[in-house]
Amino acid sequence: MWALLLIPMAFAQIEGRWLSEDKDGEVLVYKDGSKWYGRLVRAKLNRDTNNLDLENPDIEEHSKSIVGKVIVKDMKKDGKEWSGGTVYDPKSGKTYEGKMWRDGEKLKLRGFVGISLFGRSSTWTPLKEGEVGVQGEVMEEKPVAPTP
Repeated sequence: MWALLLIPMAFAQIEGRWLSEDKDGEVLVYKDGSKWYGRLVRAKLNRDTNNLDLENPDIEEHSKSIVGKVIVKDMKKDGKEWSGGTVYDPKSGKTYEGKMWRDGEKLKLRGFVGISLFGRSSTWTPLKEGEVGVQGEVMEEKPVAPTP
């Protein structure tokens, strides 16, 4: 009986490493205080950009790598969702309002402008301990959650 009570809590968990929908990025989702963040810890090497943040509207960011960047910020638990924060898309250089929620084993992430109806969703897959989801640039040997 106790095992049945633990199942919903396991599915509500978002902390950990996630493989992006396109399988070209690995994101470490972690909690700091009462908010949740996601940091890009690995990315496939893009030979055109050398994984630099060239699409960022802040020119000073162009010389920095997208690997190591906090791309999900300030999400707060709100029922079955985490919302109220932002999502940065390194491919477009745009930052959107965001929310995320669990869908079975997967993590759904939605970025939008204004209302959630006008946006785009992405589905991330969990990575297990020791599993490497992206072959390419590595930020750290063992990713740790930094203070944003």
